[in-house]
Amino acid sequence: MKQSAGIGRLIWNIHDIELDRFVIEGNSVIQVQDIEIYVLPPQDAKANPFDSKPNVPITRKFCPLNDLFSFGIAHALSPHTDLPSDTELTGFALLSGHAREDVASWGWFDIDGPGHAIKRQETGELAIEVAEIGGSWDIIRTELLSDISIRLIPFGLAGVKLEGMSINLKPSWRLNIAKGSVIHWPSLVNGQPTLNGLL
Repeated sequence: MKQSAGIGRLIWNIHDIELDRFVIEGNSVIQVQDIEIYVLPPQDAKANPFDSKPNVPITRKFCPLNDLFSFGIAHALSPHTDLPSDTELTGFALLSGHAREDVASWGWFDIDGPGHAIKRQETGELAIEVAEIGGSWDIIRTELLSDISIRLIPFGLAGVKLEGMSINLKPSWRLNIAKGSVIHWPSLVNGQPTLNGLL
């Protein structure tokens, strides 16, 4: 049986900061069933990072890279109006996660033009595709136009106190993703992950 080409491919590696070496790398074909999608309603999004969108839901989408690390995207589900999508959706975050550690990981990208976004801190740029899904704008495709790096900072270590938790400002790992990596992100439609909103 011919294997599915999937919905994307990520070329990546993990750099362990303390060891100062790359500890794992991958060339992952992403399948739609790999993606986990969460939608946080406004009342549940207590620490809403989208300051300009405080009263809208937040979507988070994750795919596993291996047994420990994952990669994802998060943004506010801005309601669809007659305005262009790039006007309503001004930015988003690329994330990484660790299966055994609670980590802070939030690489913010500003949408600086139609179909294009740049990393606010450090360097990096993406091509993006935005579509109206279920009455809200959703990012349905990302393609890296340059290499990017995402920091993973563990909670609970000696560092700065934020809302009762300690955060060590030094990352323990970096997820590096290579130029050309692309994902067609599914959207949540009637509770099911769906590509481009089509069942």
